[in-house]
Amino acid sequence: MRALHVKRGLAAALLCWSLLLSAAPARAASDLLLAPARWSGPPPAEGLLLASSRRPGAAGLAAEREGTLRLGGSFGLLAASGFTGFALRAQGSYALSEIDPHLFFDLAGHIGLALASGSQIFEFVPIARLRYQVKERFGLYGDGGFGLAIAHASARTDFYGYRYGGDTDVGALLRFSGGLQYALTPRLLFTFEPLGLHVYINGSGSTFAYSLLLGLLVRAG
Repeated sequence: MRALHVKRGLAAALLCWSLLLSAAPARAASDLLLAPARWSGPPPAEGLLLASSRRPGAAGLAAEREGTLRLGGSFGLLAASGFTGFALRAQGSYALSEIDPHLFFDLAGHIGLALASGSQIFEFVPIARLRYQVKERFGLYGDGGFGLAIAHASARTDFYGYRYGGDTDVGALLRFSGGLQYALTPRLLFTFEPLGLHVYINGSGSTFAYSLLLGLLVRAG
């Protein structure tokens, strides 16, 4: 009987020892789960700054930062009293300053030619531009410019063989316009100018004209 009690005691001791051994790995695993995680990369604030610098913001795709130069051209219609013709222009813009994250001030300009039956108008206009970036790819702009205009009317021959007309006028040009821009790619910008107001001024008075233009601008460099 005494031997039986001894065996039972040894069996109970072995059972307790096995339970203690099995509980130790479980406790170690729970300690690992509850322990604070260690960050192996850059500090969280630095990581956020790096991520934000890689993401193109409102000014990263369509809106140029300071010093960005774009060159291109546009075409459309020019209409005035006694003149309706096809307009073709070489144009450019330079992002001069950033007023706030969405508002920019640009220097722009164009060299243009308008052609109608027997008449041509040549323009050279430096422009100041305010550009507002509405979304990542879409923006609006307003222009104001003052430059030079040369209008030439070719001489004509009537039914009886008499030549008349044939005159060239040089004057100032005051121009106001507004339009929109859409970035087709980070380098290529589409422009649409639904209304441009031209005021031609010379010694004999002033003449008003209106334009509608479509264009493309490519980022240089």
